[in-house]
Amino acid sequence: MLPRKFRLHRREEIIPVLRYGRPFPSSLITVRIRPNRAGNPRATVIVANAVSKKAVIRNRIRRRIQEVIRKEFLSSLPNIDVIISAKSPAVNASSHEFQKVLKEIFSPYSRSDDHRDLPKNSFSGS
Repeated sequence: MLPRKFRLHRREEIIPVLRYGRPFPSSLITVRIRPNRAGNPRATVIVANAVSKKAVIRNRIRRRIQEVIRKEFLSSLPNIDVIISAKSPAVNASSHEFQKVLKEIFSPYSRSDDHRDLPKNSFSGS
């Protein structure tokens, strides 16, 4: 599980990211990214009933993705909000596959010497 300050909780936090966030689709997941003013990166994982009717499987997917984010990316991301929506092929995906996809998506957002160099994406639409 992600630490509390790194989670998107309320509907008011999630809707703007879904509506105005920049989408990054892949075969396993779709990631939406939007800059934030929270002072740290925040994320949430959405696994719909359409992915699997079984809650056990949906929760397994959610936990795998959250663990990859927590271990690999949380410390290197700038102040962005991230929503990860799982797709049906995620049912058979391993943590390594999620890590590979997320690494490809987050590579332009990784902190380097100057962690303020985000791709141009404004706060418009709020």
